[in-house]
Amino acid sequence: ANEALTAGTFIGTGGVNMTPALVWNLGYRLSPAAWGRGFATEIARGAVAAVRAQNDSVAITARVLSNNPASARVALRAGLNKVWEGPTMAATGAGITGEVFSDRDLADDAFRWLIENV
Repeated sequence: ANEALTAGTFIGTGGVNMTPALVWNLGYRLSPAAWGRGFATEIARGAVAAVRAQNDSVAITARVLSNNPASARVALRAGLNKVWEGPTMAATGAGITGEVFSDRDLADDAFRWLIENV
């Protein structure tokens, strides 16, 4: 069971940033004490809604490693779909792949940058 979090405790950060591929990248980092409580989904949904309200013409993406299925579930809950899975350039253990999620079809150059940087 999760222990109660004290009011005012910093639990992490999240939101979107613009990538060199000119698509938004959704990301968040939460302390382990905050895991499994729905905070990541709340952050992701809020970030997606804010981006869409400002300018809905830019794709929203997320890059996840396959050994983090919770992050993949958050991307799906935020309205993104898995558009690619394959080898990652990250220093990971054997059998771990990269996954790219997006809220829409991606231009070829953006897609290529995302899979090269997962």
